[in-house]
Amino acid sequence: MELRFQTLGGLQISRGGQELPRLIEQPTRAALLVYLAMERDVTREVVQGIIWGDLPPDRARHSLNQALYLLRKELGDDWIDANGERLRATDSLSVDAIEFERQVAEGSPAEALALFRGDFLQGWNLRDTPEFEHWTDRVRLRLSRLHREARLSRLSE
Repeated sequence: MELRFQTLGGLQISRGGQELPRLIEQPTRAALLVYLAMERDVTREVVQGIIWGDLPPDRARHSLNQALYLLRKELGDDWIDANGERLRATDSLSVDAIEFERQVAEGSPAEALALFRGDFLQGWNLRDTPEFEHWTDRVRLRLSRLHREARLSRLSE
């Protein structure tokens, strides 16, 4: 069953049309999900550095494993492929920001603009995680540029 992320204009996570507010109330797990959903294929080491960068490597790895265990317990196994050191989001994870980027790349500004409800993760953050905040800022800047591009393209139609 599809796990859907609305990241433009805030953060909402739903599965099968049902909103999952409990996940958003667990900021570290929500951040992990959003990061994996956006990046699609990363190493455990990179994720540990982004979300648990302030912890020693062994504690960061334990925290990642614990978070993955709890997410699998809550969501099942169909959303992630965790083989060895690689973590890959499956096609059951969909993200409005990725769809927005795809629509802009395909030259469909009207469809892209319909998806854009505001800045990436607007009003949502993960406290005391500068690496995650830097990543969020980079994504926000990239999407803001694409939003401007889509608006300009729409004006020239």
